[in-house]
Amino acid sequence: MLKITADLSHELEFAEESVEVATGAFTVTSHGRKVLSVPTSDIASAFVEEGLSVAKLVVKTKSNGEIEAAYFTKKKVRSFRKFADAVNRRLYERRRVNKVFDEREGELKSSMSTIYWLYGFTSRHRRLIYAGLALSLVSVAFSLVPPYLMKVLIDSVILAPQHPETLFIELTITLVIAYASSNAVGAYQNYVLTKAGNGIITDLMDKMFDRALRLSPDTIDRISTSRIQSRLTSDAGNTQWMLTYGLITAVTNGLTVLGIGVMLFVLFPALAVYVLIPVPFITLLAYIYGKKSKPLYHKRWRKNSDMYTRIYNTMPNYLIVKTAAKEENEHRAFNDTVGANFDTQLNLTKMNLKYWTPFGLLISLAAVVIWWVGGNQVILGITQLGVITAFLAYMGMFYSPIAQLSSIIPYIQQSITSGERIRELFNPEYDPKLVRNGKKPDIGKEITFRNVTFGYDPLLPVLKDVSTTMPSGKRTAIVGKSGSGKTTMAKLMLGLYSPDDGDILFGRESMERIDTTYLRRRIAYVPQDPIYFDGSISYNISYYAHGDVRPVDLIASVKAVEVHDEVMKLPLKYDNRIRGRGVNLSGGQRQRLSIARAILNDSDMILLDEITASLDAINARRVHKAVLNIEEGKTLVIIAHDINEIMSSDHVILLEDGRVAEQGSPRELLRKKGKLFRMFKYRFGSDFIYRPPKKGRSIASFVEGMLCDERKVATTPASRAGLVNAEYGGRHMKELSPRLPFPISHPEFVILANRKGRELLALQDYRKLDRQSVQALQRCLAVNRLDVDVLSIREIRQTGDGMSWRLRTNKGEMRVLTRNWEDVMDNNGTVILIDEFGTPLKIDTNKLDRKSLDILERSI
Repeated sequence: MLKITADLSHELEFAEESVEVATGAFTVTSHGRKVLSVPTSDIASAFVEEGLSVAKLVVKTKSNGEIEAAYFTKKKVRSFRKFADAVNRRLYERRRVNKVFDEREGELKSSMSTIYWLYGFTSRHRRLIYAGLALSLVSVAFSLVPPYLMKVLIDSVILAPQHPETLFIELTITLVIAYASSNAVGAYQNYVLTKAGNGIITDLMDKMFDRALRLSPDTIDRISTSRIQSRLTSDAGNTQWMLTYGLITAVTNGLTVLGIGVMLFVLFPALAVYVLIPVPFITLLAYIYGKKSKPLYHKRWRKNSDMYTRIYNTMPNYLIVKTAAKEENEHRAFNDTVGANFDTQLNLTKMNLKYWTPFGLLISLAAVVIWWVGGNQVILGITQLGVITAFLAYMGMFYSPIAQLSSIIPYIQQSITSGERIRELFNPEYDPKLVRNGKKPDIGKEITFRNVTFGYDPLLPVLKDVSTTMPSGKRTAIVGKSGSGKTTMAKLMLGLYSPDDGDILFGRESMERIDTTYLRRRIAYVPQDPIYFDGSISYNISYYAHGDVRPVDLIASVKAVEVHDEVMKLPLKYDNRIRGRGVNLSGGQRQRLSIARAILNDSDMILLDEITASLDAINARRVHKAVLNIEEGKTLVIIAHDINEIMSSDHVILLEDGRVAEQGSPRELLRKKGKLFRMFKYRFGSDFIYRPPKKGRSIASFVEGMLCDERKVATTPASRAGLVNAEYGGRHMKELSPRLPFPISHPEFVILANRKGRELLALQDYRKLDRQSVQALQRCLAVNRLDVDVLSIREIRQTGDGMSWRLRTNKGEMRVLTRNWEDVMDNNGTVILIDEFGTPLKIDTNKLDRKSLDILERSI
């Protein structure tokens, strides 16, 4: 039996109706009354249809068409979709599955369960936490000593007619020891808890980041990247206090209250009763505050997240803002967001004052009562002054932990709110649907779509019953208007989404049985808008590669896309840093380097997604030429809109409204004058000449003539100090200029080029040359670059986002300005500074003196 509960009646009132599918009948009942009954043999399918604020379960019957079987609110949509899917599987696959579909996964978890869940991340640091707790107990014990000593001092020394001569000295020494021990224990406790806190938050953020990376694409789209970033930053920080100090503070305060309560009843039982009078009221206030403040803290989180989301969304798009002259509009919108955040914070402050002001008043009134009663007891001679003095000191210590509630509870509530947001990321519902330990076939085999239907919203399919085959080792162009489903096909091939119906095969293997990680590693994807990470050009190009990449292979891939000469003009060549998603590269350079990244991976298949869509004609031609250079025999799938890309393909698939409208070789489709011809007929004039696809080259062929055996190369000084002569394989090459494509990461790699700039030899490690040749080349390199080694650091001053350095180097004293934090690079213990003119300076941290190292560590 399948069963689910709707939260709306057929009259669209808030009431529950039970929907059941049992053997023989589909029924809907309300309070025992049957609202609808349909024989299961008459049901063709079931689906969910969403309206503006109400959704409905629709049953398609064979005899009476479609029936609106149940109504429900938006919060039930996900569960009803699962229910409908189960109904359809039962109808078509004859699978008798018994399941009750409820919405428990959507319920908010209790605060205590969230706290317990968060403490699961502390397992590696429990010893430190327990040590901190033990130190807290010792600290509490020491804190109980001074008031008691004060009692003894007053009653047995100051007011006593006679007392031992050494008692005053002993009390003083004991008091000093108690205070000193308390301070020492407190300092060590602070160190232990800080260490534990930093360790816990590091582990938590590590697990959160790993989880965020592994979320399914539809989950990331639903939550939004900016809100995920907020969880990784502010939410993680908010939970740190509770995971360390929060627990210790709560336990310590509880034990302090208990210990001092015992001391109060020991000293003066009759008076101790008055101390307890405010406790029930304080407990009630704290309970009410916790209930009422929780929604406000969630609201504050949302408003704070909205503020950061607007920053994240606006600043990276500053160019659009400026060209549209929308600075004032964006500022006004941000000001509204900040204002909403301020109002929420102010409301929280008002609530804190509303509840914690009476809290303080109750404690003050209790103190007045105790002063009055205790004072009268002393005046009447019923008790001693020392007892009352110690009692009042203990009373202050008793109320102190309780008074801390006013400052602790907001932090706890904030931490719990952040913990709930973090916990949401770990919801099992968000687990990616990956095939693990699956099969690992050749992904470069033909790719077959077999009756594939898919929609990001199942009710609105983007691809509709698509059946097509992309041949192995050929270039296939997927063509169509915007929204026809081209990029969706790419996402399905990458395993980012699974078809709602149908199957995708690589060779003869279904994608459902192929290991997902393996599949993605064997497909190199080049998006329309190439993504770059903060790092060097060589790091970004080798991003798809798994394992070490030889510098010569990296150069070969860049030469294949004809951007090597442009890279060699940059200050640090391949070690040059790419800034902010590639803003220091042109659009054509970014796209061609992304193709180099794809072909360097030596994957089975390369997927190119409208890579010339945003480029001008000249750069589009260069990128197209780079695509043509891709090795022959490689399976290429090109999502294209450019006629040159289409006509250079072996096979074309034309999509129209999510269906395959036409497919075949470009020459066949051109001859048919069908949909493809009509789509590009303005380009097919009478003078159009079809040119067959150009065959690509292997990557190795682009450096074939440069590679050499360094042991057989001889270099000698040339007529100029900055040039060398070289001899290799019977060739005599004069006046060659040395080039360092990797001056930081691989300074041993040298390219020798002639006066015309043609690169003749690539020495992968010039140190393998004979001794005289190494010396000749090193002398030549010395006058072509200024090797500045920093010997010590005098001073580092912050200048906004940059830094001003006063250094002692092997060339003398220097003042250097680095304009951005990206200009300071840590490369395995060697810090590289790039000054404002692009000159690199090297700092070997292993050779710095202690003072210089301290200055460096404080700054970076």
